[in-house]
Amino acid sequence: MKISNYVLPANSTLIVNICGIHHNPSVYENPEVFDPDRFLPENYKNLHPYAFLAFSAGPRNCLGYKLAMINMKMVLANVLRNFKVYSLDPQDKIVTSVEVLLTPVSGIKMCVEQRRML
Repeated sequence: MKISNYVLPANSTLIVNICGIHHNPSVYENPEVFDPDRFLPENYKNLHPYAFLAFSAGPRNCLGYKLAMINMKMVLANVLRNFKVYSLDPQDKIVTSVEVLLTPVSGIKMCVEQRRML
């Protein structure tokens, strides 16, 4: 198979570096910073369809994308409305393993504090 100027021999193994794609500074400004506003409709429409692979475009995109996004937003909104959630570990001290998902090797120490309701 030929891709651009590269030829992949038969029976080759190809690995897609999803972490590299999701942390690409040419795609995302400050890729190491958690910024959910990147995915607001006005910002997301400017991204390449394959910039975020969890729900990318193309013939094999996720059929449950809209339902998953609605459910995720509902759960996240309810958690954040009622709790303050933050990591006790600095980001540079978290060791990760790149498998199907970027996963912390020994977990992340989190703090969850109930918000005071007015």
